[in-house]
Amino acid sequence: MARFKRWYIHVFQLSLGRMNRAPIATFLSFFFSILSFPLLTHAAQVTLAWDASTDPGIAGYKVYYGTSSGNYQVVIDVGKNAGCTISNLQNDSTYYFAVTGYSTSGVESGYSNEIFYSATGTLPPADIPVAGDWTGTGIAKIGVYRQGQWFLDKNGNGIWDGCGVDTCIDSFGLPADIPVAGDWTGTGIAKIGVYRQGQWLLDKNGNGIWDGCGVDTCIDSFGFPADIPVVEDWTGTGVVKLGVYRQGQWYLDKNGNGIWDGCGVDTCIQSFGVPTDIPVVGDWTGTGIERIGTYRRGQWFHDKNGNGTWDGCGVDTCIDSFGR
Repeated sequence: MARFKRWYIHVFQLSLGRMNRAPIATFLSFFFSILSFPLLTHAAQVTLAWDASTDPGIAGYKVYYGTSSGNYQVVIDVGKNAGCTISNLQNDSTYYFAVTGYSTSGVESGYSNEIFYSATGTLPPADIPVAGDWTGTGIAKIGVYRQGQWFLDKNGNGIWDGCGVDTCIDSFGLPADIPVAGDWTGTGIAKIGVYRQGQWLLDKNGNGIWDGCGVDTCIDSFGFPADIPVVEDWTGTGVVKLGVYRQGQWYLDKNGNGIWDGCGVDTCIQSFGVPTDIPVVGDWTGTGIERIGTYRRGQWFHDKNGNGTWDGCGVDTCIDSFGR
């Protein structure tokens, strides 16, 4: 008898948009069923379900899917059913799904936000969040890094609108890289980059393509392989500079030359945080200069006065419970 495995995954705010001024589904949830057969090659079965629209003008829904993000080779008209099951997905492949609605007059909505699923019995690695002012408006916007691909919320509405509206960068970095983003040149627009075991590869010209060290920026050695990269404008010049967090210690490229010049020239902070903390940086007081901080299992510790020393909650900032 076949063994049955099921993963339940809830994906929030996958909007199908509007059609003829009538709202379609605004929330979409998916659960995946994997059927495996002992000693035989097995295929995956995926069940999708969404909230049906109450609009009487909705005639039905279509499910689109394929093995490339935003490029769907298959479309299924499921009528008014608010879900369907797709079988015979091939192992060792990742599939991307989106849904549209259509009216009685045949007008079809845009795609829902896309989700993806790996037909191997496990989900693909989680996306890594990034944030930056992608358009120079002075407001930071969100994005994600997905094993060398970048998906940036260019219009800042918090919804993935596809590559035609938002920004897709197909290949800048390797799957194991750590993404970084900052205004490397002082133009007011954030650009992408990656940290690779002590090396930094930064998209200096902002075209989303790695053009080599002669055009873009290569920094061969600033940090160790296990360090966590941090980037911000440490001196208020308008240009983002590098830094690393190393088990409670901070090493910041104060002069911005991409070289570690020692604690006398650059900035060393010997103890702000514990080894398992996650580093965070921000302008905590509105001075235009970024300061350090750490996140520790729901607690936040911010260097409010910017002296690089933890002075306690009476002087610096403690936030006891925001997250977990």
